[in-house]
Amino acid sequence: MTARLFAVAIAYYYVDGKPNAIAGVPEYEREYYGEYTGVYPYQAASKAFTGLQKHIKKFYKTGDWFPGYDPEQPPVITFKMVDVNNGEENWYQGHRVPHHQGVREVINQTDGRVRRYVWKNKVVKITHDGQRQQGQQRQQGQQRQQGQQRQQGQQRQQGQQQDEFNPEDLLD
Repeated sequence: MTARLFAVAIAYYYVDGKPNAIAGVPEYEREYYGEYTGVYPYQAASKAFTGLQKHIKKFYKTGDWFPGYDPEQPPVITFKMVDVNNGEENWYQGHRVPHHQGVREVINQTDGRVRRYVWKNKVVKITHDGQRQQGQQRQQGQQRQQGQQRQQGQQRQQGQQQDEFNPEDLLD
């Protein structure tokens, strides 16, 4: 499979129950922010979430953008990814949690730079109204399964009723 090109169309985070748009999405007089590739939309969304976190952190250090942002407790970000080629839209929600291995420092072999890994990204696909799509699909599957079980139970009861011997049937 070949990689597809995606971009962020809308991105925001909440502070005190109010959404705050992430500057630069799409304030740069462009329809989209960033270009992220992935074979699957989720791959590009994961990369985009990292890019949005870097963007916020960079401009948070330089001025008064991003009210309520705390680098020690990064906010949950909701964003819409768009496939640049066919216009397919997917909504995602991402947040960072402390990495389960703690702070890790990795030295790049080629240039000697040290990278610190503090966070682990958690990105989930959601519907436009903010509900997790995965959970919704699971719930629908459970409801469908319960409906099938109920229907099978009713059919079984009807079959048992037909198979049961009723002496009054002999009188007819």
